[in-house]
Amino acid sequence: MATATRRAASLRPGQFRHLVRVASVTGRMPERDVMLLWITHTTGIRVTELALLEVADVLYPSGMIRPEVYLRAELTSSPP
Repeated sequence: MATATRRAASLRPGQFRHLVRVASVTGRMPERDVMLLWITHTTGIRVTELALLEVADVLYPSGMIRPEVYLRAELTSSPP
């Protein structure tokens, strides 16, 4: 007998909007928290990759947000 494959639960649009609203008014760094939520929600980036992101990966030196973010190879490669 085959076992059922479990899928990760995903947020409905209303749940995600609520999460962003809560993150935008709580915590010490709400802008950062909202940005991290958007990155994870829209890209599917793994938590370990997210934790290794650097500001320069997301922002230009001027502070403007990069229109595209490319993960450095050392972020995405598996350890030997």
